[in-house]
Amino acid sequence: MTGTIDTTRTDNADDLRIFLDIVELVNRHSDEDALIEAVLVRLDQMKASGGLTLRKLDVATRMLEPCPIRATDANPDGLLANAPAGLRELLVEVPVELDETYDGLALLNNETVLLNGENIPDIELNDRYAQQVRDVYAFGCKEAIFFSVHAAEPIGVLALYTIGDVRIDPRRAQLLERAAHVLAFGIEKCRALQRVAEQRKELETANSRLVESNRDLEDFAYVASHDLQEPLRKIQAFGDRLESKAGDRLTGESRENLQRMRDASQRMQILIHDLLRFSRVSSSALKPAPTSLESIINEVVASHRRPLDEAEGSFRIVNDIPAMTVDAGQFEQLFDTLIGNSIKYRQPVKDLTIEVEYHATDPDFHHISVSDNGIGFEQRYAERVFEPFKRLHSTADYEGSGIGLAICRRILDRHEGSITVESEPGEGSKFSVWLPKGAC
Repeated sequence: MTGTIDTTRTDNADDLRIFLDIVELVNRHSDEDALIEAVLVRLDQMKASGGLTLRKLDVATRMLEPCPIRATDANPDGLLANAPAGLRELLVEVPVELDETYDGLALLNNETVLLNGENIPDIELNDRYAQQVRDVYAFGCKEAIFFSVHAAEPIGVLALYTIGDVRIDPRRAQLLERAAHVLAFGIEKCRALQRVAEQRKELETANSRLVESNRDLEDFAYVASHDLQEPLRKIQAFGDRLESKAGDRLTGESRENLQRMRDASQRMQILIHDLLRFSRVSSSALKPAPTSLESIINEVVASHRRPLDEAEGSFRIVNDIPAMTVDAGQFEQLFDTLIGNSIKYRQPVKDLTIEVEYHATDPDFHHISVSDNGIGFEQRYAERVFEPFKRLHSTADYEGSGIGLAICRRILDRHEGSITVESEPGEGSKFSVWLPKGAC
């Protein structure tokens, strides 16, 4: 590529100043359209050609859409002010197809494409674009050069057209090529900032919904603790009164129905109490503090000492458990549920064994397991046991509402941790608590 434009020291200094201004524009702008307009206006001030435009890629349509630049105080005549009206229309208003065009060749291959009488890439042009090229040259365009605006993904094409006797100066072409690379970086930065802004807005929306959800849970907690329990207490009181005053006159069937009513009300009271516990885990504020989980576990075991002794069970902690920053009250609930379940679902024919072990193998997570040799269950139910009210056994065999493990999962969720289980019928279960180091 040869050039015929004289380049003076002043031109060099002015062009370099323009390029540095473009770098500053990229650093300063966060809006893509504003950045493109500011950069093109500044490049146009080089007066290096009769036409300068940018076409952006529309990935869905595979079209290069023109970016018309409006007149501004800094650029009152707009771009292409010196070009014939017909040429301005072709360059600023007419889109270009990506395939089988010089613009597309530059973008798809991420390279600079020069067109003049001596250097024309040998590609088969599509009919529509071929006519456009003929029209552009009919307006006196002698040369054209296409610079790929390409970052991690194709963005568009910066195109420079000359008119009359003006030729493309190699030095300015090189500067424009660099400017196209800087512009690509700037557009990618703007798009990344836009994605961050959209994600932040989505996060704020989700957080707002979470606040509303917590408020609903708090309202539910009030209803559960007052409005639902009051009629239930009356049912239980009237049942007690009926039995005390008329129990000796009730027939076998009537007495059985009365007992069923009292049992049902008792189960309902347990259900309401557990629902209230479940809602409070989500709605109450976390109070994280450095906590000795080993002390909490020992206190939980002490509270279960009588049923553990009745089961002729043994308990031990394997390896020292380090202090962690957690909500002590919630982790007391968690281990009370896990150890209580081990006792509840023991095998009558075996002496119960429970082991709590700290595994120091993961560099990012604390891992504590609670294992037993109880009745176990099939591994295909490993997710179901953590869902509220999903029971694997009837209430006739094992009491409870089926919400304890759901509370455990909610507690770990709030601490950015997780809980999993491995189990086999007749071989017991192993619950693993995972808590990120540095959580809370």
